[in-house]
Amino acid sequence: MDIQKIIDNHLRKKTFLSYLLSPLGFIYGLVQVVRRFFYRKGWIKSYQSKLKVISIGNIVSGGAGKTPFTIYLCKLLQASGKKVVVSHRGYKGEYENTTIFISNQEQIFEIALKAGDEPLLLARNLAKTPIVVGKDRRQALKLVEEQYPDTDYVLLDDSFQHLKVQHDYDFVVFNSGFGLGNGFVLPAGLLREFLSSLKCVSAIIWNQLDNNHIPAELLNSGKEIVKFTYEALGLFDIHDRPVETEDVNKGRNALLSGIGYPQGFEKSARDYGLQFEKHFRLSDHFDYTDPSFRERINKAIINDQLNSLIITEKDFVKLQQLPPFSLPYYILKVQLVANNDQFIQNLLTRMVQ
Repeated sequence: MDIQKIIDNHLRKKTFLSYLLSPLGFIYGLVQVVRRFFYRKGWIKSYQSKLKVISIGNIVSGGAGKTPFTIYLCKLLQASGKKVVVSHRGYKGEYENTTIFISNQEQIFEIALKAGDEPLLLARNLAKTPIVVGKDRRQALKLVEEQYPDTDYVLLDDSFQHLKVQHDYDFVVFNSGFGLGNGFVLPAGLLREFLSSLKCVSAIIWNQLDNNHIPAELLNSGKEIVKFTYEALGLFDIHDRPVETEDVNKGRNALLSGIGYPQGFEKSARDYGLQFEKHFRLSDHFDYTDPSFRERINKAIINDQLNSLIITEKDFVKLQQLPPFSLPYYILKVQLVANNDQFIQNLLTRMVQ
């Protein structure tokens, strides 16, 4: 089953199937409204940390760019002199069901290799930043309070729907590729809940991956919208040495990615001047240990006479732990860049007061 095709054909567009499932989506959305109401009234208890908590999440399922924005915001706060700790669920990692630090202010621990692709990506991009992993955010916050009581902000990556802990700030991230999907709630569409939940957010983050305009529903939400774009930092080999685009383009290349929105990776590659013959689009958080996958890639290498693979930094953290392919692969690193630096600075000033 090609999950990406199902998403593209039925969840990003209104089809017979999505209309058929829309009553279920309405019920699911209604459950989320009631759930938020109960937490807001205090009828379901939530944990309030002694520390300031910033949640970075999304309403649209898929790769919105939460982790890149977490990296951006963490660096921004640290540049202002603030002490920051990052919490991540550790989805599909070995420590998802526990609560543990995979890095501290001095080093990345060896266990980080088994914590999941996104936590390891955070640790490698946020030097000297403690990263705690575990889906129980209450326990994560308590561990931070115990070990780093002087922390100014705890960033919760992927936590907008996690209401068991209270948030001081909420950022909801969208990308222009997914937009709002077909406007329906799961399982009929990509929305995790109704857009009415946006009344709870501090600001909307819009990652501009293509030329799609910001939906009117977001423009009319009454919330400030900050636009970001992806900017390539460079092409690197597995030893983190810069690689010239011209040299790579002399051969036949293919993209390989297991991310939420693979079209965005294609755009970044083209914008950086990379040429490629095909793109191996894998599901988000793809299990690279699958033997059928390696067989498929090896066949393609021979049949298409490929000379190299170009991958994302997120995929590299998993692939580097496995036996290498019979050809080199290069990592295209990207970062989020704010289109309105003054707005971000004003937002930062309000947050750090």
